[in-house]
Amino acid sequence: MTTCRLCLFSAGEMLCIFGEQAQAVKLDEQLRNHLNLIVSEESLLPRHVCAKCYQTVVAFDAFYQEVSQNQTLLTLNAQQPTETITFVRADPKDGHYVLQDGLTLVIANSLPIVPPDTAVVDIRPPSYDEVQQSKVHANSITTLQTSEPLVNDENEDQYEESYQVEEQSMEPEDT
Repeated sequence: MTTCRLCLFSAGEMLCIFGEQAQAVKLDEQLRNHLNLIVSEESLLPRHVCAKCYQTVVAFDAFYQEVSQNQTLLTLNAQQPTETITFVRADPKDGHYVLQDGLTLVIANSLPIVPPDTAVVDIRPPSYDEVQQSKVHANSITTLQTSEPLVNDENEDQYEESYQVEEQSMEPEDT
């Protein structure tokens, strides 16, 4: 079984660095350019790469090419002359500025953005005990009753609320 030249694993599917598929993407050049790894056909070292390393090198080369092209575009854009806008008339009271070419530039006054006050909410999952407790409460019905008004010593009506709790089980009764 052969060993991968890059990761040293002996995987089932191996590609020869000088094989047809590897030559189609110029794998030997990619290894030389990106990893400073020179592989020759006469070398006694492994001349195969596993599928995972092959895909990694090819993907890295595509990323490398994209970054290289992006840097070229950025350099060209940085070398472009920038346009300067000269104001003919400025009336800061209404926020309108008339440019030399007759266009009107409106600068809007904005208020500072203040983040809203938010309360910290605990979003942790309920504990086992809390879940069991909620099951007990779901299996019962609670009824509240208010008492009649009471009269105190000063002949004023005063209402005192008292609650009587009745619990009824939702479990079916055994017959």
